[in-house]
Amino acid sequence: MPYAQVILASKESEWQGEVKGILYPNIHGSPPIDPLRLTATATEGRDAELNLEINHALYDAEAISKLLLEIQDSYYGLDVPPAPSFQRYLDYAAAIDTEAQAAFWHDQLHRAAP
Repeated sequence: MPYAQVILASKESEWQGEVKGILYPNIHGSPPIDPLRLTATATEGRDAELNLEINHALYDAEAISKLLLEIQDSYYGLDVPPAPSFQRYLDYAAAIDTEAQAAFWHDQLHRAAP
């Protein structure tokens, strides 16, 4: 069954300070890691900076390009389109017959050597 790899709590931001999400600690007990950190800084006499640190599991080339374009458009005061709904994917994932899926892959791979 398809699944979402990371679920972040919704946080409101006015692009000040940091916006963070937390992943669960790994099996070795290390502290949680931030999969996403967005930091905006402005120092008098210098240009403002926007720093995006993001775990590679959260983006692909197309998604990061869209995100950076939306940040740029927002910076220049342009309209940013609303994000597409994730509901269609969730409905699809919830409707998958996991028993049939498991049986299919068992039939395909039961003779495969590790």
